[in-house]
Amino acid sequence: RISSPAAGATVTGTVFVQAAVGGPVGRVTLLVDGKPTSRSSRSPWTTVWDTRYAKVGAHQLVLEAQDAAGAKTRSAAVVVTVTR
Repeated sequence: RISSPAAGATVTGTVFVQAAVGGPVGRVTLLVDGKPTSRSSRSPWTTVWDTRYAKVGAHQLVLEAQDAAGAKTRSAAVVVTVTR
């Protein structure tokens, strides 16, 4: 699950998206509006999103965890609002 930012948050600039992961994970990928944006391959599971390249408005964040065998699991979506 996404532990930060919280659903409904207003964000700007560089955003650190943190995952609370259970079990063994090899990689976490941040999806913004369904598109891969950044990855983390080590704990703590934090990815970075530079909102300067995002349109102002609401965006859906999802984290996809992948284990060593290649199995993938997606978090519930968190919607945040980008401002300038």
